[in-house]
Amino acid sequence: MKKIFLITVTIFLLNAATSTAQQDYRLAAGLNIRQWSYGGTIKYFLNEKSAIEGLINYKWRGVNVTEMYQYHGKFQKKKLRHLRRLNWYMGGGAHIGYFGKNNPFFQKADGFTIIGADGIIGLEYKITAAPLSFGVDYKPAVNIIALPDPSGLHPDSPGGKRLWQDEIGLSVRYIFIGY
Repeated sequence: MKKIFLITVTIFLLNAATSTAQQDYRLAAGLNIRQWSYGGTIKYFLNEKSAIEGLINYKWRGVNVTEMYQYHGKFQKKKLRHLRRLNWYMGGGAHIGYFGKNNPFFQKADGFTIIGADGIIGLEYKITAAPLSFGVDYKPAVNIIALPDPSGLHPDSPGGKRLWQDEIGLSVRYIFIGY
């Protein structure tokens, strides 16, 4: 885990020093509210069309950390050019989460850890007059590893399902490093 963190920080710093992207901003952080969770978000553009986003969300008396790569694009049709600050994006990544024994969905376990894969598709709008961006996205996830095995959980509980397809989110970010 420590090696992954060091590699991520190194890549982040190298890209910050060498990239010449023409995106609306380079680094932004803020709040993320999802259907079943809330937390923080940080997004960093590697270049004009590529970004990495980290989420830390609290739900079901536990915490879930997600890291994603995103491909960003702009709407090119002439009818939509007035929305030049509106970007679409899609991508994927991974998550790891832990939920404690006081969780109402994981009552048969003393603690519960998940590791899985995430997809994301969304829209993001950068306000011209302020250093803020707003986003809306859909982020389904599949839990590949679940410890202990959730087979003892009620199959209709959110924790008992391997596929989480109800992750609709809103983000508000303050732009720290712009262009």
